[in-house]
Amino acid sequence: MAKIDIRENRAEMPERRNVLRKVISPAVAEVAVETAKTAKVFGIEPKVAMLSYSTKGSGKGPNVDLVRNATAIAKEKAPDVAIDGEMQFDAAVSPVVGQLKFPGSKVAGYANTFIFPEIQS
Repeated sequence: MAKIDIRENRAEMPERRNVLRKVISPAVAEVAVETAKTAKVFGIEPKVAMLSYSTKGSGKGPNVDLVRNATAIAKEKAPDVAIDGEMQFDAAVSPVVGQLKFPGSKVAGYANTFIFPEIQS
C-alpha cells in the first residue's frame, strides 16, 4: 500500500515522484536530444528549452523535478547541444524575460526548439 504524505492540503504519493524521475525523465531527455537532431537536419541550430511551469527552481513539485532531471540527462547525452531548463515559455522566447529569470543561459530568450512533457508545462 502506498504511503501518502499530506502537504499543503493535498495528498502526494512519493512513489509517483520516483516513477517520474526514474522512468519518464530519461524518455523526455531522449525526446529532447532526438528533436535537436531533427532540427539540425532542417538546418536549424537548436536551442532547446525544456519547458515547465517553473523557471530555474521558482516552482516545486514532481513535474518540475521531471523536467529538471530530464534536462540534466539531455545535457549529458548531448553536451554539444544548447539545452537548458526548466523554464517557462516566456523565459524561453523573450530575451528580456529570459535573461531576467534565467541569467547566463544561452537558451533563455533565444529558444527555437521546445520540449514540453506535460500539458501544464
